[in-house]
Amino acid sequence: MTELKSDQFEMRRLESLSNTIFGVAMTLLAYDLPKAAVFTSAPGWSDLAHVYSGKLAGFALSFIIAGVFWISHHRRLARQPVGSRGAVILNLFFLLSIVLLPVTNGLYTNYSMSSAVAVLYGLHLTAIAGLNAWLWWTILGSWRYEIMASLFPLLVFIPGTIVAAFAPHVAPFVWFIAFGGLLIQRFYGARTGPGARGRASPGRRAEPIGRHVKLDRADFVDRSRIDRSQLPRRRDRLLLGGAFHQVEAQKLLLGLGKRAVQHHACAGAT
Repeated sequence: MTELKSDQFEMRRLESLSNTIFGVAMTLLAYDLPKAAVFTSAPGWSDLAHVYSGKLAGFALSFIIAGVFWISHHRRLARQPVGSRGAVILNLFFLLSIVLLPVTNGLYTNYSMSSAVAVLYGLHLTAIAGLNAWLWWTILGSWRYEIMASLFPLLVFIPGTIVAAFAPHVAPFVWFIAFGGLLIQRFYGARTGPGARGRASPGRRAEPIGRHVKLDRADFVDRSRIDRSQLPRRRDRLLLGGAFHQVEAQKLLLGLGKRAVQHHACAGAT
């Protein structure tokens, strides 16, 4: 194991911290849901729908957003086993934005029709997406499909926040479009990922992947073209092999017998 420098950190420790933070933050999103209303009598279905429909929609939006960014964060740390001091500090700011998500989510679920609260919530989502894209850029440093997938939510949250300033009830529908980043990752990842690199054209040998090499069909013998009538049967091959070994054993015994006769002849002569 290579020794780390003084300004380097093992990102697996940060991954353990991030899993805990994401888990706690995603759990706290539902903390205020039972306290949303106090009923004077036993509530009916219409009462429950009136009180919790908007709050559950906001909770679902925040939970899915947190889950999407957790997936992106996990995939990013897998690409970076060792990080610098600056990378760790930037990741901590990203985790801070996740810690604050239950706060803005609680405001938004209770006052979703307020333009100020909706804009604050949209700015928070924009900050999370911006930090995530920045972290991906520090690792890759070039325009790849991961960068495109991380920038897509940012390009959606910004106009969604502008819409929230004028029509707060429309903004959630715009923010839901941000999940298209997952489609970008899946589509371009399937075309440019390791599986795609392993596919070779008919006239070209496939590239090796790790310790395994994918071979073209031309590298294998076409067994359908072999004239099986010209091949000996399995029983004949076994008999031929046994006869061969029997002949070799007889030759060995004859050689040993000749040497023994010569040795006795030499001994009698002396």
